[in-house]
Amino acid sequence: MDLKPLTLEDMPVFQKFYEISGYEGYNSNFVTMFMWNHEYNVHYYASDHYLIALCHYEHLMFWNMPLTTKEYFKEAIDAMRSYSKEHELPFYIDGVLNEPVQWLEELYPGEFKIIKERGEFDYIYERSMHETLAGKKMQKRRNHYNTFIKLYGDRYHYRALKADDVAQVSELLDLWSESKKDDPNIQIEKKGIISLFDVMDQLPYRAGCIEIDGHIEAFIIGSMLNHETLQIHVEKANTEYRGLYVAILKCFLEHEFKEAKFLNREDDMNIESMRQAKLNLHPVKLLEKSFVYPNQITYRPSKEDDYAQLMSAWKANFSEDSDAYIRDYFKTYYQPENTWVAVNERMIIGVVHLRPVQIVNHGEIQTARYIEGVSTHFMFRHQGYMRTLLTKAMAALPCDYYLLQAYQWEIYDFLEFSDYTYKVKAVLHELLETDRIQVKEDMDEIHCLTLYNTFTKEKNGFPLRNEDYYKHLHQTLSLSNQHCIESEDGYLIYEMMEDKCVVLEAITCSRKVLKAMLNVLIEKYGSIIVLLEQEYEDMFENEKILFLKIKSCKSAIPQGNIYFNEYI
Repeated sequence: MDLKPLTLEDMPVFQKFYEISGYEGYNSNFVTMFMWNHEYNVHYYASDHYLIALCHYEHLMFWNMPLTTKEYFKEAIDAMRSYSKEHELPFYIDGVLNEPVQWLEELYPGEFKIIKERGEFDYIYERSMHETLAGKKMQKRRNHYNTFIKLYGDRYHYRALKADDVAQVSELLDLWSESKKDDPNIQIEKKGIISLFDVMDQLPYRAGCIEIDGHIEAFIIGSMLNHETLQIHVEKANTEYRGLYVAILKCFLEHEFKEAKFLNREDDMNIESMRQAKLNLHPVKLLEKSFVYPNQITYRPSKEDDYAQLMSAWKANFSEDSDAYIRDYFKTYYQPENTWVAVNERMIIGVVHLRPVQIVNHGEIQTARYIEGVSTHFMFRHQGYMRTLLTKAMAALPCDYYLLQAYQWEIYDFLEFSDYTYKVKAVLHELLETDRIQVKEDMDEIHCLTLYNTFTKEKNGFPLRNEDYYKHLHQTLSLSNQHCIESEDGYLIYEMMEDKCVVLEAITCSRKVLKAMLNVLIEKYGSIIVLLEQEYEDMFENEKILFLKIKSCKSAIPQGNIYFNEYI
């Protein structure tokens, strides 16, 4: 069985199986498939009885729900499973409606894990409510529409969208996306929208727009999903015109697809603001969908040939890290025996790194394991897999004690770690009272190591550092936008985070030197944020934040004047 790439010429084949299957989900629409094909790279196979489609999205390959009837459903599923096995692909199905879920449970009892994906539920509305705006539920939208008519009634005009409107539509999309610059999906959606203009006369969709003073300020695209449901693919408006969103939908419904009784306005992608907005439009029902995968997870140490998947998992879960930083981390710290993975169908769905760190405890060198790079693939979260993975990894990799930092501590409550060290966080705007000091913006590796060893003489529970540590740190500071300033009696490591200077490590021989070096940064940046050890809490107004948790394994937890820093 060979899969072929989706093209515009394949529409009749898909339409035939859409009719046969009769699914309600917005995924069962060729206009949707074509609009998003640049992102999902769909390949398909059609037999006499079914059509199956495989999608390639980012680092995940998954099947769409097969287009067929119950009679041939097992034949389709078996073909998908056989293809996945032959090509060593994970077997996942996304967007499965409730009725096919029941078929799966009947045909393959206990073989599949079925997860309802709330972010993928389709919102179904009564068409007449949004066309007439009648009734109590529509009062708010009716008020917006009446305001629009009052303000722009003699200035607006609704008409069908034409292919040569693409330049104005592109301009409107750029305006609309200005407030969403950090969302990478915006440009992906724009590419799909613009692609529809190239085939306007070949795909069964209709589009309308509202002009105000002769310029397009809103547009909408829709097509029939099945015999009684109209799918709204795109709906964009200039938000400077109050009521324009209500007006564009109302006008479209007044002019197009009179046969439709319902509207499918697609899903909310787990975006809370979108969810609330769609719920406020009073759906008559939510069309539930599920993610389906084999009910078998294995846990094991990583292997050399896992490397590419591990890199991809880190990048997907820690998108703020640069490619250069990720490559450096794996080159410097990654060891297969210290990394554990959860695997489903040859795909790594969970990762945890237990990096060994040498700690000095009252003069004795002990080995701790620092838990980091904890990640679960987004489609497998909230199922308890990471809990099991961490438990198994820690049991297999003993040490003197485990160390943990986290953004969300409550996720790790089951591990029963104890609070260990705190940092004080302060925002400094004004210069501190002290003498000036000469610094250089560079790092002398030997000098910094000497300063660190002097600084930690009176400390306990501190990581053992050597010349190689500082050599590597010096080479990689720029990968995390970090910098060093150094004086005769101390050094500071700081990072530029969204144009804010954040001091991450301060190794100085005295408070006087610390103040003087902080002043250098205050003078340069005007305002800085410092994250320092709790012993400095009397120096500035600050908030105390939990920095590190610990759990004993074979040895007593270090006590005393603790210094531990893994920010750098």
